Amino acid sequence: MIEGNVVVLPALLVGATYVVLARRAELAPSTIWVGLAAVAHIAAVVALTLFPLPVQREVIQDGRALQLASNNFIPVMNTVDAIAGSIAAGRPSSVLQQTLGNIAALAPLGVYGPFLWPRLRRWQATLMAGIGASLAVEAAQLLISTALGYTYRIADVDDVIFNAAGVMLGYAVYRLLARRRTGPGYLPR
Repeated sequence: MIEGNVVVLPALLVGATYVVLARRAELAPSTIWVGLAAVAHIAAVVALTLFPLPVQREVIQDGRALQLASNNFIPVMNTVDAIAGSIAAGRPSSVLQQTLGNIAALAPLGVYGPFLWPRLRRWQATLMAGIGASLAVEAAQLLISTALGYTYRIADVDDVIFNAAGVMLGYAVYRLLARRRTGPGYLPR
């Protein structure tokens, strides 16, 4: 298996490069810190959503033989099925945990995105960026599963929906912080 910690070195290199370029551009220290937080967040999302990757022939063959999961391209279908199944099994918290995890996964983008990139200061732009990021993760999961020949990571449209909700919650936090920092009548455009 290739573990998720393989993203640490590339993230450190990207972060160090960002700091050098940001200092040359004379960005404010707060902007540099937010940028580093963004790099760390992106690395964490990649590590959690795409890894570990099976590379052993036996593991891949076993996965192909079992084929326990399938992708979901119908909105809300998997969530409704999971809720019904978990209630029947007497553990509804597992569905709640997964849903909250999907909401939390991209929520930081809603905060640091508008802070770092002025184009994302409108909610519509932030939402589109969040949907784009979520679709990229789901497409990567689908590509990995296709390359392996079995559904190793489930590509699920519900994840995109909950990720987008998380980005909007993060954006609400950004708006509150921007108002608090600049006063009630001002929000950066």
